[in-house]
Amino acid sequence: MVLARLFSNSTPSSLTRAITAFRSLGPVKERPRKIGKAPKLARRLSRADVARLAERYRSGATVYELAAEFAIHRTTVSQHLHAAGVHMRRQPFRA
Repeated sequence: MVLARLFSNSTPSSLTRAITAFRSLGPVKERPRKIGKAPKLARRLSRADVARLAERYRSGATVYELAAEFAIHRTTVSQHLHAAGVHMRRQPFRA
């Protein structure tokens, strides 16, 4: 009987006491969720818009002006122009 008492876990450990104390505090309040900006939806250009974009670029409009006009990013403008086979201005020479 004495040996059983010496080797038993009758006294709770510090971790068990901490868990019991935490549970006695009551339910944990949830943090309010952060409400940020709604994600932007990608704007798709129609074939007619891409043709108009290419024509405006050929007539002298810059990529930045076209990006603002069509409400798309400047790299998207460049991608549309490359896909349409338009020769880009101010490009490094490629041999």
